[in-house]
Amino acid sequence: MLDRRRARDASDHVPVRPRRPRLFAPLLLLALCLAAGLLALAVAAPAARAVSTTGDISGTVTDASHAGLAGIIVSAYRSDGSGGWTSVNDANTASDGSYDIGGLAAGTYRVAFTDYFYRYQCYDNMPDLGSATNVSVTVGQTRSGVNATLLAMWGWTPQSSHPSTAYLAAVAFPDASHGWAVGDTSGASSPVRGAVLATTDGGASWTAQSPGTPSFSFLHGVAFTDASHGWAVGGGSNGVIVATSDGGAHWTTQDAGTFADLKGVASTDASHGWAVGTNGTILATSDGGAHWNAQSSGTDQDLLGVHFVDVNHGWVVGAGGTILVTTDGGAHWAAQSSGTTGEFDGVDFVDASHGWAVGPGIFATSDGGAHWTLQSSSDSCYSVDFADASHGWVVGHWGMVLGTTDGGAHWTSQLGGTDEFSFLGVDSTDATHAWAVGGNSNDEGVVLSTATGGAPVASSAKRMTAFGFQGLSPVVTGTIDEGTHAIAATVPFGTNVSALVATFTTTGASVKVGSMTQVSGTTPNDFTSPVTYTVTAADDTTQRYVVTVTVVPVLTPTLTLTLSGLGSGSLKLGKSVTAGGAVTPTSLAGSRATLTVQLKNGAKWVQAKTFSVLISSTGTYSWKYKPAKKGAYRVQGSIARTATHAAATTKWLAFKVK
Repeated sequence: MLDRRRARDASDHVPVRPRRPRLFAPLLLLALCLAAGLLALAVAAPAARAVSTTGDISGTVTDASHAGLAGIIVSAYRSDGSGGWTSVNDANTASDGSYDIGGLAAGTYRVAFTDYFYRYQCYDNMPDLGSATNVSVTVGQTRSGVNATLLAMWGWTPQSSHPSTAYLAAVAFPDASHGWAVGDTSGASSPVRGAVLATTDGGASWTAQSPGTPSFSFLHGVAFTDASHGWAVGGGSNGVIVATSDGGAHWTTQDAGTFADLKGVASTDASHGWAVGTNGTILATSDGGAHWNAQSSGTDQDLLGVHFVDVNHGWVVGAGGTILVTTDGGAHWAAQSSGTTGEFDGVDFVDASHGWAVGPGIFATSDGGAHWTLQSSSDSCYSVDFADASHGWVVGHWGMVLGTTDGGAHWTSQLGGTDEFSFLGVDSTDATHAWAVGGNSNDEGVVLSTATGGAPVASSAKRMTAFGFQGLSPVVTGTIDEGTHAIAATVPFGTNVSALVATFTTTGASVKVGSMTQVSGTTPNDFTSPVTYTVTAADDTTQRYVVTVTVVPVLTPTLTLTLSGLGSGSLKLGKSVTAGGAVTPTSLAGSRATLTVQLKNGAKWVQAKTFSVLISSTGTYSWKYKPAKKGAYRVQGSIARTATHAAATTKWLAFKVK
């Protein structure tokens, strides 16, 4: 990734490509004739109509404000048959958030939405592929409406509607609506020139302006005192200063009078401005830039950042641990001791006493720079801005965005570290609204903004994604109706529903029944009547789900029993009797009936034999029994009680063995 903080020279210029020799006229004429003939053949030939063998999935991805999100990766997955998911195809959303995934064979898919700045989500508003809603694809058709609304992962989100630039180096917002970002156009146009982007709606949309900078030049700094008056500075073969008095509708080149690459600019009003650059360069104007005059810095170090709180008090920072201060508008500059030889890239003050300088770390002063103390050792810091004495931000390499709410006593990361982005500039208008600019690993300009001071936006997710009773046998899984926010569960006959323990998953932050916080798999509830579960999101919004539990009504089976192989109710010893019958309903097929045989011993009946017999698919059963001795016998059939039906017993049937 290019470091645009450092100067470029003439060796960076793109060489002029030599012109190709002209074709001889006859050869040109021959080529034109051949082309015309081929075109005629192509028009005359009937086009074969392609038969589609695949289908599509399409939709739109938006943020919480329903604005389309560009660059979101949308992926279609299919089950791998073993509990996992295989990515089949994907697409990136367009500038309006729309997408279309083509080339999909007919079948069932699940869709995931992925982006660094937004929370991972699966269709339809589910946290993972396992719980996602199926999407059916038919050959030759597009399954439309597979939409998603994504929640921000961080407190900073990209403003993606700005024109393409290679890199953005600085940003200035004089108020919450009007802002400018500067950089260069390398990769976006040739030859490279300085680039200026402007917004009048807080960054919701950005338009390119024409600064009129020369070829092979770069803009590194920008400053605006109001919505009309501003300067941008940079360099190339000479120092570059451009100015506007109409918000950038027109930019005018001003004579910098230096070969130095200008790295930063500051202003206090439409008349007074200062620019700093390489080799200890400091320039100042008191007439709106009609004349820029060199000021003596007393150093030959590269100067990279400048800030003034009024027309008298200002600070400049740069390489070699350089910090300079003036109390007379730059007529005299004095060095301050920073305690480091590292390179400072940015400086900001909120008044004549309280300020911060960043580069090899974050340094702070409360006495105008007489003493500087290290607040954070985070290095590769490129820019700093404070909205007031408490609220500030520092940005830098590897996606660094740090924030503080206590003047820098504590700094917290507001964006997960990544090598995809580096940020070179930051500016704010108050404690909640700030903007950061830089570039990504593809050398493309990036603008981030926050309306929460950098704090993550609280999630509004509050969906009950699964509900059931794992402790029952068999396990009971509830049916969730998101349209009515109702959950229905059917439990086996005989279940005590007065103290059931539910298991559930949710996208919310907490779940309660009444005032009782619910813990999945732990908290019991009385489900003799419908129970209302309240899911609360991180942003304190709520959603109620009414859970109704139904107990399976008991089935009363009918069991018959007959004995065959008897003669006048008797059986000869050594012969067998067949006991059998029928069971209704036939839903009991596959379960077992029990046959009990008793032998009379005196005045009592004693157990002779017990046998379990399978009930067939037609609801019948049978069993042969050969008595071992003579006597009086009786047989009874029975079915034990289960979760779905009551017990059933036949009458005793008697016979004799002679």
